[in-house]
Amino acid sequence: MNDNIAISVSLLCEQTPEILCTIQASVSTFIALCGYSAEEVMDDENLTDALNSYVNNELVSEMDLRYGSVIINLVYKK
Repeated sequence: MNDNIAISVSLLCEQTPEILCTIQASVSTFIALCGYSAEEVMDDENLTDALNSYVNNELVSEMDLRYGSVIINLVYKK
C-alpha cells in the first residue's frame, strides 16, 4: 500500500490490539487478492464496500464480532 495512504477505522466494538491486527491483516489481504491498488480501492465506492464486507466477515469468523462492527476508509495522509 502506498505510504501516502492511511487506514481510517471506525469501531463499534472494543478496540484491542488483536482486533486492530486482524483489521490490518484483512485490509492487506483484500488489497492483494482483489488485484487493485489501494488508490483504486479508495477511489471506487464499490471496492470500498467490498473491502468493508471482507473485513467484517473476517472479524465475524475470527473474532466472533457482530457484522458491521467496523467501518473502513482509505484516506490520503496529510
